[in-house]
Amino acid sequence: MREPSSTPNWRNFGSNLPAGSDSVPPGEGFPIKKILALNLGKWKDTAGLQIAQTLHLFAYGYRRYREGKFILRATSDLGLGAIFESIDNWESFDQFEEFFKPWTFIRRPFVATRWAEDAEFGRQRLVGINPAHIRRATPADLADFLSGAEPKAVTVADGRTLEAVRESGQLYFLDYRIFKDIVDTDVQEELGKYPLAPTCMLHQTAAGELLPVAIRLVDSRAEKGTHPDKIFTPSGPSDDWLTAKIAVASADAIFQGQVSHLLYAHLVVEPFAVSTYRNLPAAHPLHQLLRPHFFNTLAINELARRRFLGRGRFFDITSSVANMGSFELLTRAYSGKGIKGYRGKPWRFYESALPHDLAARDVRDLVGYHYRDDALLHWDAIQEYVGQVLKIAYPTPGRLASDASLQAWMKELVSPELGGMDSLLPPDREKQLAKLTSLDDLIAIATNVIFTATAYHAAVNFGQTDYYTWIPNAQFATYRSFGDVLNGSEKRLFKPLERLPGRAQSIRQMVLSRSLSMGPPLTSESLTTMKCLLQDPAAKQAFARYRERLAHIEREITERNRTREQPYLYLLPSMVPQSVAI
Repeated sequence: MREPSSTPNWRNFGSNLPAGSDSVPPGEGFPIKKILALNLGKWKDTAGLQIAQTLHLFAYGYRRYREGKFILRATSDLGLGAIFESIDNWESFDQFEEFFKPWTFIRRPFVATRWAEDAEFGRQRLVGINPAHIRRATPADLADFLSGAEPKAVTVADGRTLEAVRESGQLYFLDYRIFKDIVDTDVQEELGKYPLAPTCMLHQTAAGELLPVAIRLVDSRAEKGTHPDKIFTPSGPSDDWLTAKIAVASADAIFQGQVSHLLYAHLVVEPFAVSTYRNLPAAHPLHQLLRPHFFNTLAINELARRRFLGRGRFFDITSSVANMGSFELLTRAYSGKGIKGYRGKPWRFYESALPHDLAARDVRDLVGYHYRDDALLHWDAIQEYVGQVLKIAYPTPGRLASDASLQAWMKELVSPELGGMDSLLPPDREKQLAKLTSLDDLIAIATNVIFTATAYHAAVNFGQTDYYTWIPNAQFATYRSFGDVLNGSEKRLFKPLERLPGRAQSIRQMVLSRSLSMGPPLTSESLTTMKCLLQDPAAKQAFARYRERLAHIEREITERNRTREQPYLYLLPSMVPQSVAI
């Protein structure tokens, strides 16, 4: 693994976003093998899907001809505009099967047969692409959810009220209110994309199933006094319930892509890489410990900023929140502040540590939570490995305090003008940020950095092919206003199918999801194949023990998967990349 041949400089991307590198240093760019793999994969997928589109075009034209609707009615475009005005639209959910034929080279995902089932909706909140968002419902969550509604009007299958379910500890909550007022009404109309800020209550049954039992939708486009918030339940009209679940799934997909993945994995790891390259020489033990977990991180983040963020780029084209909404979403999620008086909870590095996160969300006993169970194996292994290496490097507190390179590393990380990472430690440990003297605190920081760059990133990234290529299951945008289901009228202007992305946008979503799901060995080494950069003989032994423990974790997860309804593969060490590299 080559070291960068020049030191990166800090770049500020806004006071409410993580700082990063001003460039990709020579030696830190993508290997040729990776460039070829990504481009060939993208070209193959695009070609296959375009073949499917061409076949659809011919079938569509022939059907229109047989129906007597293939008539040239205009001279300016030879009638083609009228003939093919709906060519991009889906006519049935079955048509999505056209994208999973032998000539598209894309495997039909397992969710295709059960995506609309409530049990599958609930399962995906635990083991899908955004598994660290669900939390146990609190009294405040339920009070806000039922605001303005009759509490006894919403019940679960056994007849209990939501309050009774909450008191039993079986009620869980999905909160996407961060999207409220994120895009102005006139911009929504101009774009034809309509983000909502839904909330959802789920009930874990005695059998262990996690089922959605109530969804609250808010149309931020509605004028005061019209289109009030509305709660949907499985007992209501089936199309309305499916529409409500689509709204939640779309909000979850946007949050996953832009917050859980881009912000909480890619962007928050970058300051640690920059400070490491700037302050820790290659011979430094902390540099050697962290360096494998920064492979290609600066390069992939620079690519993400160029391809995803900005006018005319991917989020602008495909996401309901578009360009300005994407920056607003990142700002809200990181700083807890936003336009139109938005106030939320800011992100804190120490709170993102897995044990703290699980405790804060109160999900330690959530049944079927494979992400939690497998992630804890990684956390414990990383913590042990990091502790062993750093205790070798710093046998006494004095050695830690006198390490000028380490203190410079910390100083730049927490400096508001540079790294801006002022939440590395809990408030009662903040004095350590001025001068680090506690080995336990350094172990905690390094453990969280490595976990975030490896297991967490794998969990929120590599399921995209499985969950995002079947478009009805999750969408980056919804394309019809939800006013017709919120205004109290029985008349529905749009069916659930009509709210989904058209064929062209679906292809964009599928190609991206497939590209981002490309893992080891094409895009980086895995945890089981990464090279050891540690030079101290005792530290090398610690790495060997870590490698042995990873082999044990591989066997344990494989054994667990034998009894799981659907194998959870994303945290197998052989499939977890060594770094945020894709």
